[in-house]
Amino acid sequence: MTGTGEQFARSGSWAAAVQRVNGLVAFLRERPDRLREIQQAAANLTGELTSPDGLVTVKVDAAGQLSDIQVAPDAFARTQPELLARTIVDLVRKAGQDVLVRRVELTRSLGQEAAGWSGHTRSAAPPARPGPTGSRNAGIAKPAVSANRGPNQPDDDMPGSWLVDTDL
Repeated sequence: MTGTGEQFARSGSWAAAVQRVNGLVAFLRERPDRLREIQQAAANLTGELTSPDGLVTVKVDAAGQLSDIQVAPDAFARTQPELLARTIVDLVRKAGQDVLVRRVELTRSLGQEAAGWSGHTRSAAPPARPGPTGSRNAGIAKPAVSANRGPNQPDDDMPGSWLVDTDL
């Protein structure tokens, strides 16, 4: 294992991260309505920005994609086409970033709710399965890593089942 995946696993944070994920999964199983609320709020996010000169207003959807653009009728008389184009691109980018930040804040709020939640009675993390080394992390699956990675293959691949609490 190389790179940040190895550092993460060695730091002891691996077990803590698995425990946090398992806690979030338990929270979401008990509060699916809250997850739906967050998903709906995220899907309904939009962003709207107007240029300082008032010539252009853009709207973006929840994915940050341009959904509407309004250009003042006299825009070409008041500015050059290249400046207008740059303004539009900049406004769309900034509105998309705003939507992304608000979506992250929604997700973060869900995580904070889950962290403070005490509605479950069993431990958020499953007990570590005994492993050959006897370490406390021995039962936690570590990511499979290939020594022959291409330039577009990140070294933080996780097994498909690492988020699943198998002790339910």
